[in-house]
Amino acid sequence: MNHGQSIPPFLEATEIANIHNYMKNIWALHFKQKAEQDEKGLPLPVIVSIVIYHGAESWGMGNSFAQMFQCEETFREYVPNFRYILYDLSRYSDEEIKGGIVLRITLLLFKYVQQKDYDARLLGILRLLQKLIGKQTGMEYIETILRYVFATVNMPANELKEIVEEALSVEQGGIIMTLAERCIQQGIQKGVERSVRKLLLKGMTPNNVAAFLDVDLQTVLTVAKSPEVEN
Repeated sequence: MNHGQSIPPFLEATEIANIHNYMKNIWALHFKQKAEQDEKGLPLPVIVSIVIYHGAESWGMGNSFAQMFQCEETFREYVPNFRYILYDLSRYSDEEIKGGIVLRITLLLFKYVQQKDYDARLLGILRLLQKLIGKQTGMEYIETILRYVFATVNMPANELKEIVEEALSVEQGGIIMTLAERCIQQGIQKGVERSVRKLLLKGMTPNNVAAFLDVDLQTVLTVAKSPEVEN
């Protein structure tokens, strides 16, 4: 579980309560699978809950489910309780965020995605991608990371392209930039589709939307057939 923005305490509590639901669902699946094998399913498997938080402000709910309850000591033993491992990225410096390249890049992006200097941090973070180039699964990781960056960064596509080019200026850079170009174009396409959807929901006709946004009519008609618009 993670958050990309500052959230009020009651929403933090809701997310922690959801962990209980996730655990319950896992155990329910365990019982179902054991029943299919004519087994009782006990004892239950242990679930270690991990919370990765990357909001603009520090996490404010502690690291125990029981902290959500207020009751007299007499009833304390009846309160469901479990501890979860909390990683509040706002508390860690960049130097303290260690691990494999993919993990480091992911955590650094999570840490800065809601910070004012996110755009400025991208060059340094993306330079870590160079170490993945040439590895067997490196390209898959790079594509996933770039998709996240293109979806969250707040800058024109051409400026973002320049940052990617500078960060990945290595021999295999041509391959990476082909990938980046595809991701950027997909991001632009998604942005166009969002605009089309918004105008259609406001009652504009497909022809008017196509003319207003200067996009292909077929694109508008495709969006118009989506469940969100038709319903």
